[in-house]
Amino acid sequence: MKPGTNRSAVPVWRVFIIEDSPEDRDEIRRLLLKGSDRQYQFVEVETGAAGVRAILDASSGPPYCVVLDYALPDGDAMEVLPAVIGPDGLTVCPVVVLTGVADMRLGPTVLRAGAQDFIGKSWMTAESLTRAVENAAERWAMTREIQARRTALQLSEAQLQLAVEVAGLGVNRIDYRTHTVVLDSVAAALFGLQAGVPLPRSVIHATLHPDDKAEIVRLMHQSLDPNGDGTFSMEHRVIRRDGSTRWLYVKKQVAFGEVGGTRRPVTGVLAAVDITDRKVADEQLRASEEFNRSLMCGTADCVKVLDTDGRLLHMNVPGLCTLEIDDFGPLCGQPWTTLWPAHMHSEIQRAITSASTGITHVFQAFRPTAKGRPRWWDVAVSAVRNPVNGQVVRLLVVSRDITNRKQAEATLVARERELRTLADNTPDILTRFDRDLRHVFVNAAIERATGRPVADILGKTNRELEMPADLCDQWDAAVRNVFDAGQNKSLDFTYDTPAGPRLFTARLVPEFDADGRVEFVLGVTTDVTERKHLEEALHDAARRKDEFLATLAHELRNPLAPIRNGLQVMRMSPAGSPAVVKAREMMERQLGHMVRLVDDLMDVSRINSGKVELKREKLQVRAVVDHAVEVSRPLVEAGGHTLTVTVSDEPMWVDGDLTRLAQVLSNLLNNAAKYTPNGGHIALSAGVEGDEVVIDVADTGTGISPDMLPKVFDLFSQVDRTLDRAQGGLGIGLSLVNKLLEMHGGTVTAQSPGLGLGSTFTVRLPLAAADERHEPAAASANGTHAPRPPGRRVLVVDDNVDGAESLAMMLELFGHASRVAHDGPAGLSAVREFQPEVVFLDIGLPGMSGYEVAGRIRADATLPGAILVAMTGWGSEQDKQKSRAAGFDFHLTKPIEVQAAQEILARFSRIPAG
Repeated sequence: MKPGTNRSAVPVWRVFIIEDSPEDRDEIRRLLLKGSDRQYQFVEVETGAAGVRAILDASSGPPYCVVLDYALPDGDAMEVLPAVIGPDGLTVCPVVVLTGVADMRLGPTVLRAGAQDFIGKSWMTAESLTRAVENAAERWAMTREIQARRTALQLSEAQLQLAVEVAGLGVNRIDYRTHTVVLDSVAAALFGLQAGVPLPRSVIHATLHPDDKAEIVRLMHQSLDPNGDGTFSMEHRVIRRDGSTRWLYVKKQVAFGEVGGTRRPVTGVLAAVDITDRKVADEQLRASEEFNRSLMCGTADCVKVLDTDGRLLHMNVPGLCTLEIDDFGPLCGQPWTTLWPAHMHSEIQRAITSASTGITHVFQAFRPTAKGRPRWWDVAVSAVRNPVNGQVVRLLVVSRDITNRKQAEATLVARERELRTLADNTPDILTRFDRDLRHVFVNAAIERATGRPVADILGKTNRELEMPADLCDQWDAAVRNVFDAGQNKSLDFTYDTPAGPRLFTARLVPEFDADGRVEFVLGVTTDVTERKHLEEALHDAARRKDEFLATLAHELRNPLAPIRNGLQVMRMSPAGSPAVVKAREMMERQLGHMVRLVDDLMDVSRINSGKVELKREKLQVRAVVDHAVEVSRPLVEAGGHTLTVTVSDEPMWVDGDLTRLAQVLSNLLNNAAKYTPNGGHIALSAGVEGDEVVIDVADTGTGISPDMLPKVFDLFSQVDRTLDRAQGGLGIGLSLVNKLLEMHGGTVTAQSPGLGLGSTFTVRLPLAAADERHEPAAASANGTHAPRPPGRRVLVVDDNVDGAESLAMMLELFGHASRVAHDGPAGLSAVREFQPEVVFLDIGLPGMSGYEVAGRIRADATLPGAILVAMTGWGSEQDKQKSRAAGFDFHLTKPIEVQAAQEILARFSRIPAG
């Protein structure tokens, strides 16, 4: 409120706010309170229906103004406005419509529907909102007044026509002695009375308009004053017998005479002329001037009036405010170009010249305000014509501030550029279809799929692009379905791209217009070729995994049955009998089979995780072959096969790990023995081809079908080379062979003429360089058993009771004193009591791990310095490093082999006791 203003003296304006957004209602209140010193009483509702009830049922009458949001939860302004239209066709109170959509086309729409003004939320300020409310109230009041007067004008249309027909002066002749009056025909028409016959003066008086009658009677009495001049004139209305009202200009002259010695009025003449048309014209002119004033002051636009030479004559107040001009006086009479920078003068002159010839000129330009604020303007210059002769007499300039729109357009252009960049850099194909199925938008990804540039695709249908007919039918039907149903739809198809056939999936999405109709359909098409192939690969991998798990269960169960049966035989047979010996040998074979299965699994896991390190040395191929044959010979002999080994006499050296290369060849020999019927032939040959060592393992077995040859080296892949698959296998042996050879820089391939015709596996390894060839270091083991160490005190700590007891029993058979513990605390107690020289310690103990037990043994100086041997199912180099860090001397993987335990005890035997 301005200083010095008495707020209590300002009338309270009741303003109804119909808006569903609490934030927008708060903003409207804030702006109105900021933009005016007036006191406001706000009534707020959230829906159109509630707003209509509040307006029509207001106990204090309609509000000063209603601020109505265009879009409401239960409808829009176009539904609310008709509900508050009164019987006179005008809203019962002023209405200002707010719109959040920057669309100037809404203005004429809401004004035609009955609103007095509209304003956009995006450009709404305290000044503009307050001005809109005040102007709406003024326009509403002016419109109501005009309508009332228009109603009166309509009532007098018939009389106006009569006045035109009998235009002229009417004369009434008055006889004061007889108190009668005689009207001529014109006067009779004016008053609506009978002409040419004496009529009582009261008849004339009865025609006088009630609002004018008192003044007329006063003037009549004054004119009859003997001391006066007997004249009077005035404009007044008469009501004729037909009910019509006319405006008359009357002038009366009274003639006095001596009557009985007294000066008295004798006769009089009253001349009357119909001025109804002039009165109506005057009223219309005043209304028009008021309307124009309201328009000039009520609009937010800057309105200027120029003469035909382009000089400033007038500028409205809002325009002065918008241009931040404090005083128009110095500008009046100045050229309009004064307000513009020099580079715009030619454009301004063109606008003046065009408008002076009657052609409206429109342009947009940038011009700061008088105080330097940057502004963009939309300017229209038009002619104002003389209504009589049509000549251009003035120029009207309407300048609209479009700065916000320009900024929004710039933001929109930038946003569109960003979206285009995003769209053109997404791998998905984006397409937008109109209702004629034409491409109205496509991104750059479509060029990769079709080989066509974007410009060739826009505006065309799929058929015009010569897409295959069946695919056109599929796409057209899907797009039309989205237009009709307004719901998303998916589409899968194959398309022959420049890179070859590809699999695609498309998602079609409807885009709705303001009326809720589907205007466009957006297609997002994704190349799913790799995904489909991956899904198929994953499905195949899952299938092979399931087969592997089933096979693993089968392979692990197979040895358990003979082991269990052997134990039963040993319990039922005398010690040392042939049956016990045979059962023991059988059990050792089956146990060895299970160990090999577990070892293969561990090897595959370590290789895949990169934890296998090769111990490379220069090797004679003959040594590798000999090791492999020695390992595989029991399985070959068990099948009754003939094994032929042919190795070239020339020295063949390779750089590799003896154990791993022997494992490769033994796996191939075992594979041949398993898949060759009893009594078959297996041949191993080794020679040199170029700079490679080539080793072939051939058999006369069941062979491999052509469709399985590419898959034999896949992990978990089993070649179903026999119907009963009696030989089993986990499907990891050949994969292990392939991976180990890759680590050595070698390869392996498989050939087979077909099922039942045998197979050949060919290994190729690079020859070692000539200057690096030398004899390998002597093997630590020469094939003889490790010497039997003298008896020692040995402690076994393992939570697997059977495992611990069986290992202790085995050690006692070798002459050692053993004791068993099954958890960490018990193991520590046994170390203190038993004073062992060697401790076989399980890592995975419950509660206290083997690492912790080893750490306590090493940290306790009162305990003996025993040799610690880690027992675990994990045997990677990382696992071994961890056990060494915990204080272990040796690391063995379960199940513990007798020979490994013997070697450790043999080493210990060379360490002085104590």
